[in-house]
Amino acid sequence: MLFYHGGLTVPSMAELDATTWTTMNVTPSGMSTTTLALMAELAVFSASLYFQYQHEQEAFCQFVGFCPRPRTEAQQEYFEQGTIHENGYVENAVRPKVDARLSRSTFVADPAQLITRLTETRHCPSLADSHVGRIIIKGLKPLSEPCD
Repeated sequence: MLFYHGGLTVPSMAELDATTWTTMNVTPSGMSTTTLALMAELAVFSASLYFQYQHEQEAFCQFVGFCPRPRTEAQQEYFEQGTIHENGYVENAVRPKVDARLSRSTFVADPAQLITRLTETRHCPSLADSHVGRIIIKGLKPLSEPCD
């Protein structure tokens, strides 16, 4: 499905494939890890509210440094120790211990307020019930199959 926005026709995340970007790392879905990382950045800064696939959600969480529920047993222990914030944000220094994939995030402070302001500016106050809102406000993955 193509989205029409401001005179531009833009492919949806699902339509982009590994040939769209030059990379050697390809996920089982056919999208490259580089593509997913770029799409996560675009999702944040374009104030996207929803994900079509779980791997898009995971890329978003990795980009913003969040480890929302459901969590592994080890991650739940970190949460109970206070290493993972209530909303799922993980401090930069402890990301490798919680989940090595979170080390991809370059945020040094919780980006929830930034994401909230970007989405409210674009969509008014419709953030709370969206996929992104459930992650950054409620600390809960809306597409919830436990990850490895």
